[in-house]
Amino acid sequence: MKLIKMTDFVENLRDEMIECSPLNSEKTKEYFDKVFFYNNFLKMNLNLGMFIPCDENFNILKKPNHYRRFISKEYLNENPKMSEKWIEKCEEYKRAESKILFKDFHFFVEDDREKCVAIEGFVLPIEVLWGMKVEDITDQDIELTKLAIKRIFD
Repeated sequence: MKLIKMTDFVENLRDEMIECSPLNSEKTKEYFDKVFFYNNFLKMNLNLGMFIPCDENFNILKKPNHYRRFISKEYLNENPKMSEKWIEKCEEYKRAESKILFKDFHFFVEDDREKCVAIEGFVLPIEVLWGMKVEDITDQDIELTKLAIKRIFD
């Protein structure tokens, strides 16, 4: 047997694990499914949109001015004829924000002009993240968003 990642090992043994389970029941299958769903999540390639709001081409989106008004719908009371362009930008930002899988990351440029995403205690250069999988950052103290949890278990 060759040395392989745990995620590959679990994937290779999926059917055997379920079949051999002494509690071969729906509850056991449900439990194993959660393990396999999480396994698949860990194998996903990282992309910038998992950390911060980006458009479909992974260009970083700037939060529109007065975005909180848009979210709370206050702008409808203040001026029902708000700029359509502003509303479009807010909607695009909201869609991008809803795709984020890891909480509290922010974007910044280091002194050497290297672009990074970071949370307290962890900095990830953007150029490096493109070659990584979710599994590669599990040793960091990263919290999942509700979307990530839903994506894993639903």
